[in-house]
Amino acid sequence: MTFDDAADPAALQTEQPEASSSLTPAASAPLSALAPGATARVAGFAANGFEASLREIGFAEGDEVEVMRRGPYGDVIAVRLERALVAVRRAEADGVLVVSG
Repeated sequence: MTFDDAADPAALQTEQPEASSSLTPAASAPLSALAPGATARVAGFAANGFEASLREIGFAEGDEVEVMRRGPYGDVIAVRLERALVAVRRAEADGVLVVSG
């Protein structure tokens, strides 16, 4: 969006968060939205600054994930990532875009 676009309310309404995946944002949801016991596949990553660290942990497009449980205050989420169990904070989980299946 350019400075001139800021005066146009329609330009503000049509912006979507960028994702590093070929899937549209409407087809995916953040990992943090899954309930315990739910499984999904990683579709991509939101542009929230955590992509590099999530990839270092082992998250990659196409991997199967399952939310195992949530911490008592909801900030920490235990996730089965393929054959490993990892804990991520809600802000990091918001950056993992998943699709069912």
